[in-house]
Amino acid sequence: MSEIETRTKVNGKTCIHFKPHAGEAGYVKFVTGTGCHTPVGYIGRESDVTIGHGCERKGTVMHELLHALGFWHEQSRTDRDNYVTIHSENIQKVGYIDMLGQPYDYGSIMHYSAYAFAIDRTKMTIEPKQHGVTIGQRIALSPTDVKEIQLLYDCIPPDHSGTTSAFVTSAPITTQAPPSGSDVCTFQSNMCHWRNSNADTMQWTRHKGPTPSSSTGPTSDHTNNPNNYYLYLEASGHTNKVAKLDSKAFAGGDYCVDFYYNLHGVNIGSLTLNVVAGTTIYHLKTWSGEHGEHWYHQRLNAHIHTTGTFKFEFEGHTGGGYHADMAIDDIVIHPGNC
Repeated sequence: MSEIETRTKVNGKTCIHFKPHAGEAGYVKFVTGTGCHTPVGYIGRESDVTIGHGCERKGTVMHELLHALGFWHEQSRTDRDNYVTIHSENIQKVGYIDMLGQPYDYGSIMHYSAYAFAIDRTKMTIEPKQHGVTIGQRIALSPTDVKEIQLLYDCIPPDHSGTTSAFVTSAPITTQAPPSGSDVCTFQSNMCHWRNSNADTMQWTRHKGPTPSSSTGPTSDHTNNPNNYYLYLEASGHTNKVAKLDSKAFAGGDYCVDFYYNLHGVNIGSLTLNVVAGTTIYHLKTWSGEHGEHWYHQRLNAHIHTTGTFKFEFEGHTGGGYHADMAIDDIVIHPGNC
């Protein structure tokens, strides 16, 4: 725990801090048992970090703590087949990992060894496609491990060009006009195909100029034109409210999603891009925390594997701040990659 705290500091300020349990609903508990395993991420109750026989070393405990912090195994990434060949059915690929825009990391403390689950220890179960690399170390956090922790917990700002998940990969920002056939909404005249959901507690509102609350939200749309409209959530009088904005229905496939967002204010909440397919909701990416007065451009490739239709959904949580507005502007969606 001390090494994770020390390695992930930013400008001397602690990013991750472990403290004794003080009655919180969700907490981590170290237990003995069979093997080394931990539930991934916050589960809202006791989360057992199981340290069985053979697991009693610092690197393995750090590996398990990173599971508790929200990290999957590196070789479970959906893009892993570009970097390793898997020879075992016991090594799963997980369909909802947020890779935080970082490259595949052979040196991650979260990577399995080359012979994980091997029956015949002379044969690799995970074969790196890059020659000369070592996988499966349990010594220390890799530089990418450190950066991913800092990104996930908003200790460093996200890359402006977008981030990566199981369904989303980053794409370069461009000033070119949207391709023909794009679903484009600038919110200048209306909300186009976008609709406020009934399954929420407040609504997104068209607005121009500065938001009503002082020291929060944008002062204009992303082009800095006070006469242009954007969508925003008013935090004043709406503490811890949720607003969902749904797109029209799309068929499964590859899409480019391009938009601007603004998160500015005290105790700002979060903005999440979801995919809603029937009753199933996939959280593609979440942006949270104070981002300052600036608009940020996101441009993402979304790979949606469904035989039916789905909707994109922007889910805004106002947070606990009285002065914490958020906004989105100029949403462009088109089939294919960006």
